[in-house]
Amino acid sequence: MLLKDFKTNQRKNVYLSETIQFFKEHKILFFYSTMILTLTFLLTIIMSSFVVSQLNSLTGNFFSNPPQNNSFYTKTIYIFWVAGKFLFNLIVGLISLYVSFLLSYTLSSPLYSKLANVTEKFFKGENEPSEKFSISKIWFDIKEAIKVSFIMLSLSIVALFANFIPIAGQLTAFFIYLFVNALLLIDFSASENRFSLSEKIQWIFSHKILSGNIAFFPTLISLIPIINIFIFVFIFPFYVVHATLNFVLNK
Repeated sequence: MLLKDFKTNQRKNVYLSETIQFFKEHKILFFYSTMILTLTFLLTIIMSSFVVSQLNSLTGNFFSNPPQNNSFYTKTIYIFWVAGKFLFNLIVGLISLYVSFLLSYTLSSPLYSKLANVTEKFFKGENEPSEKFSISKIWFDIKEAIKVSFIMLSLSIVALFANFIPIAGQLTAFFIYLFVNALLLIDFSASENRFSLSEKIQWIFSHKILSGNIAFFPTLISLIPIINIFIFVFIFPFYVVHATLNFVLNK
């Protein structure tokens, strides 16, 4: 499966089934994906534990020492304390997973960029790139990932508040997540081609339907409560390859 064949047939998109076939033809992609998944999971677990401990320290001993439960008044206080503890732990868990994903995404960005670079070379019919990691290239990849993470965090906050508006707000939130996920997925291949952040955003809006198709399933996954991060991390390398193939075909 080569770029020139798609150009000859005037194709404008690569299907998911074709991306699966591309993986089968280039098994080294499984190796890179496994490395990335391993690193991302380890970083997420480490970062999540750190974030949870930091957030828990903000409450001191409040949630570790339950109030007395021996009268109507104290029982009422106790019920509110239990409910507050549950909500606090839930929010801390969600925040820690989200922040941990952003941090692990940023720190593992050099490997994702390598995956995108190898994918592009294979798609063009070239040999696997032999260049090694360099400090300057790693720093460049991390800087680009920080920019995207900042946009992702900012827009996610907007989407969170938009969700409180019935129907229209929820639709707005969905399209915000669709844009964010499209940016996350094409970021690495676009960075490899030295696209600036504004050029990446312009490419997404210039290819609205294609970008929406690329990011649609990951966006649906991201809407699943609690377990969304784990599923998203697992499928992310595959979708980076899928996004890279479509980006190279349409750049």
